[in-house]
Amino acid sequence: MRTKTRTFRKGFSLGEVLLSVAVLVIGVLPIFATISHSLKISIDDQRLIVASGLAQEGVELVQNVRDNNVLHGTDTFTGWLPASGSSWSSCRVDFGDPVVTAPISNRIACSGAGANNYDLTVMASGQYRGLYLHQGAAGLFKRRIFLDYSSTDEKLSVVSAAYWGVSFAPQNSNEVRNSCNTANQCVFAETTLTAWR
Repeated sequence: MRTKTRTFRKGFSLGEVLLSVAVLVIGVLPIFATISHSLKISIDDQRLIVASGLAQEGVELVQNVRDNNVLHGTDTFTGWLPASGSSWSSCRVDFGDPVVTAPISNRIACSGAGANNYDLTVMASGQYRGLYLHQGAAGLFKRRIFLDYSSTDEKLSVVSAAYWGVSFAPQNSNEVRNSCNTANQCVFAETTLTAWR
């Protein structure tokens, strides 16, 4: 008579499985942390680049108003500056403002209440599709432009600040120069415009 031999197959014990899962988790966690940190830095860099462009755009829009004044046959700063030797704080201008195309009959908006007064919203349709405009809706980026005019030498200092955090909202050009930085989620551009004849 033949006897059957039993063969036993050896598998992994529960302890071995738990140990291998623990080693795998410990090895994967730093990789996920690195990916998460890299993603945060990438988003911050993207916001910084967009805000830098918006700050520069603010300066260029004010320069455009000055140039259009001259092209329309009037003095450089006529019609949209305050009295000589004074300044305007917290102004706003974008591509949709009539002051860009008709500065003689329109002014740069430097007053107005409302929390969303300086919010820039990306237009989804229409003539300005894909551009940032002040439309009253809450947006990630805000822009304030500060104008300081010197009547003695007919120069206009333009400071344009773009910011995207909730902790900082500049109130004047000196505050922008002193406190507008990446730590406050703010960037600015500045230029001095002279009068054209």
